[in-house]
Amino acid sequence: MFRLQRYFTITSLIAFILIAFLLGYFFRVSATADLLNASESKNIALTQSFSNFLWPEFANFVDQAGELEVKELQNHPRIDELYALVAKQLNGLTVVKIKVYDMNGLTVFSTEKAQIGDNKLDNAGYLSARDGVVASELTYRDTFSAFEQTIEDRNVFSSYLPIYGPSGEIEGVFEVYDDVTPLVEHLDETQRNIVIGVSLILAILYIILFVIVHRADRIIRQQYNTLREKEVDLRQARDEALAASKFKSRLLANVSHDMRTPISSIMGYAEMLEVEFYGAVNDKQRQVIRDILRSTGILMDFVSNLLDQARIESGKLELAEKPVSPQALVDDVAAQVNILARAKGITFAAEIADDMPNALVGDRYWLRQIMMNLVSNAIKFTDNGIVRLSLLREDENWLIQVSDTGAGIPEDAHERIFSAFEQGSNGYVGSAQGAGLGLSIVKEMSSLMDGKIDLDSVMGSGTIFTVTLPLHVVESEAV
Repeated sequence: MFRLQRYFTITSLIAFILIAFLLGYFFRVSATADLLNASESKNIALTQSFSNFLWPEFANFVDQAGELEVKELQNHPRIDELYALVAKQLNGLTVVKIKVYDMNGLTVFSTEKAQIGDNKLDNAGYLSARDGVVASELTYRDTFSAFEQTIEDRNVFSSYLPIYGPSGEIEGVFEVYDDVTPLVEHLDETQRNIVIGVSLILAILYIILFVIVHRADRIIRQQYNTLREKEVDLRQARDEALAASKFKSRLLANVSHDMRTPISSIMGYAEMLEVEFYGAVNDKQRQVIRDILRSTGILMDFVSNLLDQARIESGKLELAEKPVSPQALVDDVAAQVNILARAKGITFAAEIADDMPNALVGDRYWLRQIMMNLVSNAIKFTDNGIVRLSLLREDENWLIQVSDTGAGIPEDAHERIFSAFEQGSNGYVGSAQGAGLGLSIVKEMSSLMDGKIDLDSVMGSGTIFTVTLPLHVVESEAV
């Protein structure tokens, strides 16, 4: 009859494994996309350098190459001269092979001489570059004939790029092979470390929750058996249940502290790395650091929202209303969310209307949590543009307004997203980036403060959340 522990074990394991897998998967997709973009930009820059410094040496030879037989072309004295020029140009770079094609698809030059004379007219990458569109691909090679030797087990990023002459017309196609194995290996290691770290945290959380559920399941069984056999023991069973609930609350408080401390340490060290406190970092390292900051920020929100939801559901939450400075609230939120915004490469802005009072009455913690949940949600689901936090005054009320330039929320999800553990069809809440509690907490706390929350969203044009609260001004009291 009682299957609480069994259901918890199965669903929790599936959920935790899914979270760890999705986090690793989305990190891999994001990091790989960044790697490909960076590698392609590097190859484009190399082609521009090639066009500026070496193409004048190649141009006449390319025009004449089509008139030569393959053997004549491979043994032409200009090949060795051009090879020496290319080798000098690529000294110190990770490029492992270069080819040059004329507009008829003929391979007029290659650092692997045996490939000189091949025809590429049937190659989609070549045809794309000849039409002015860069074509790139990341592949794994068991063996690869590189510049001066054969290399093995390498990840190679290849690009077909158009070569523009002085007149601005395409005069040839340049193919470059870049060895990105160290970058891919670093990406693999970072992904593995993130998955392991998240798995350990989830495992600890699972063990703690399992202990709680196991105890609760045992108490429920005891209550059920007691009700059937002897009604006089009901009071004792009730007392045990209350004790278990208090034990759970104390345990969750301790767990939150223990989990927040290492997460905060990770964020702190990552921030110091980002500002080059321990030494200079390159762009790729900086992107990895920002991924770490974004991931740890998601975990911090996850822990905070779970605890806040537990406090709300306890039914014993009381507001600690005291004088609060709107400016101090905004500064506190900005200090936290700037990390998430910077990690995603978007802008975070905050503003306070001129007619807002210097101090108002409210619960500082829950006001901050409302702002944090709305802003962090907006940042998570905004890929480009700006997220803005505004404090406004409207008659006898004041407004907390958060707007973003994200994808927007479908109209049929406007009500559902305010329910705990729910998410919109476009993944605005929940998904692999949260527990789906942020907006539920905002709505509950807005109602508890005699306020309300409104949503205005147009697909493709962004979203605006507005929390309206009664304005209780502190005229002269210091905050």
